[in-house]
This record gives sequence, C-alpha cells and structure tokens, in this order.
Amino acid sequence: MRHDTTCPRQKKSRREVPTPQRRLGRDVERVIVLDFLEHLDSPRALTVWLLYKYGEHRQLVELSIDPSSYVSPDLFRRDYQATRLLAKHDGLKTGIDTDAVAMSAFLKAEEQCRTTNQRLLLLRSGACASGPESLVFYRARAKIAAILGDVRDLDLTAWDPGWSKGRTSSAFGSSLSSTRKYASRLDVTPRARTLALRHLRSAPAWGAAALKADAPCSVLGSALATVEGNTLLVVPKNAKTGRPICYEPHMNIRLQLAVGSYIRNRLRKVGVNLDDQSINQRRARVGSKHGHLATIDLSSASDTIARELVWELLPYDWAALLDDLRSHYTKYPDGSVRRNEKFSSMGNGFTFELESLIFFAVSTAVASDVSVYGDDIV
Repeated sequence: MRHDTTCPRQKKSRREVPTPQRRLGRDVERVIVLDFLEHLDSPRALTVWLLYKYGEHRQLVELSIDPSSYVSPDLFRRDYQATRLLAKHDGLKTGIDTDAVAMSAFLKAEEQCRTTNQRLLLLRSGACASGPESLVFYRARAKIAAILGDVRDLDLTAWDPGWSKGRTSSAFGSSLSSTRKYASRLDVTPRARTLALRHLRSAPAWGAAALKADAPCSVLGSALATVEGNTLLVVPKNAKTGRPICYEPHMNIRLQLAVGSYIRNRLRKVGVNLDDQSINQRRARVGSKHGHLATIDLSSASDTIARELVWELLPYDWAALLDDLRSHYTKYPDGSVRRNEKFSSMGNGFTFELESLIFFAVSTAVASDVSVYGDDIV
C-alpha cells in the first residue's frame, strides 16, 4: 500500500494553489471588469474597481445608489451600471451567509403576512373601522371577478399545460424529464386529493405509470400519497442573498399549473400578456424619457400575498379552489413544519399569475394606464 507522507499543512497549501486555468480565468475577469469600468468613467466606477481589486467584496456588494441625489441622468446611468455590475457575481468573497439572509427575509415576510391577516380579519368582522382602502378593495374585487369569470368554466383537464421544468416533491435531479415525472410518486395534500383523483381519471395511463402497472380507474386512488405541504429551500440569487422557494407536492403543482394557465389566458383578454415582458420594458423606457409613467418593482412580492388578502379580493368560489390546491404547510430546512401566513410562494404553479392579477386589479383601482408583469408594475 502506498502511503501519503505529505503533512496536512503541505496538503492544504497545495490545494489552495490556483491552477493555471483558474489564474487565467481570474486575469481575464479582471481585464473585463477594468475595461468596462474605465469606459463608464465615473467616480463610482473607480470606487467599484478599487473595492474589487483589493478584495473588499462585502463593501462592494453593499454599495447603494440614490437617484434623487443626481442632477445628470447620464451620470446616474453610468454609476448605476458600475454599482450593479458585480451584484450577482458568485465568485465574490463577501463572508455573507446568503442562505441565512434569505431565510431572514422569508420569515420577515411571514410575520408581515400574519399582521396583514389579523388586520383583514378584524376589518371583515367589523371590529375596526374601514378606511380609504375599502373603495380600492371594492373596485379591485369587481375587476378580479370580471377577469376570472365563472369558476365552473374552468376545466382543469383542458387547461393542463403539462409539467414545468422545476422539481416536485417526488421528481428531482435526474428525474426532471416529463417521462420520469409521469412515473413518479403521486404526492398530494389532503384538500387537493379529490381534484387530483378526478384529474388522474381523465388520464388513467398516468396513474398506471405511477403504479408501475396496468391500473384500472377504480384503484387510481391507491396511487396517491398524502403529504402535509411543500418544502422550502434556498437557491442562488445574488452576492448578498439567496432566493427562498418552495417545491410543491407532485399532484398539486400539476393542478396549480392548470389554474395558472387559465388565469394567464383570462388576463390576456384585458391586455395583460404574461408571455411578453418586453411590454413593461418598453413602457419603463418611455416613462424614464418623458416622466409620465412610474415603475414599481416590489420586494418579496409573492411572499407577502397574505392568505386573507386572497379571500378578501377573489370571489369566494375562486378563493376556495385556489385554497384547496395550495400548500397550507411548509417544511423548513431545519425540519420543522409551519402553517403558512402567505397564500402561496414562489414554486407554486399559479403564484405568478395570481400576484399579477391582484396587482393589476389594485393598480387599476387607482390609475387608468397600468401594465403588470408579476410584481413589475408600470
């Protein structure tokens, strides 16, 4: 047997010596960053270069910029480009625990939703007086009802778009292909079980694939595995924080996607095209040139759609349907399971469409010329 006689310190230093390829990559990166910042030619660009060059990466990603302190739009544009240049660079050594920052934001959003839920329940019970928001709610409810139409017009089978690219509770890693997903365990929450079974009966071959056998419709129910809810994890976002998302039970996400597809189509009929982000991009550009349009990009938007807000704004039958399909409980990275104060999170198949619907309805309740793309509002 061959023994390694290299001492631990030698082994550690040997691993830390960058390979020629890695050194070349860093050198190329420095040249590109320097060239870009030199072309911007602004004091902020110089600050960014010095922080980058001397490894002050935490200060670099924590740089902020205030548009109101600028007189020249061109200087602001160049300073903003410099400030944001490395914001999503995953090679920076910031010392920031991005997962912890993301979890802190997620919990803060839950607390905000809890407060909102309590306030709306008090408002609904008459325990506190309504304010100016009551008129906005009234108009938004009418708009949402008109857009959604009768819930009985929704055929989940007809609007079923298939699988998304993301993972589910039983399909992940090498199992992300549609073929594998059809053969994966059919996890479902208790409230979605009836709709899931109805969906399976419209496609018995799917249930048979999950059972790994030729299964008649009468035994499809045995293929369903009841789970509490979704699972939270953090994925990369930028150098300062991660992005908390939840992956849904296998059957729930399929049904959620069908509802999301229907809402997306209904929004298109009133001029909200969620398949084309360039509409908002063009309008934002026009607004920046002429000043007659304002852009709003909300923070933690989907995580702050409180569950009682959905019951407040959507027709009861629509709110009940979405409530059956969402995950009421989330499993956290530490293994704990908690009841959700938010209605749905990123990872749910209809969250994007639902937040777009709500933001559009509330915005049009106070303004006439509105376009939305998720939480991007013009």
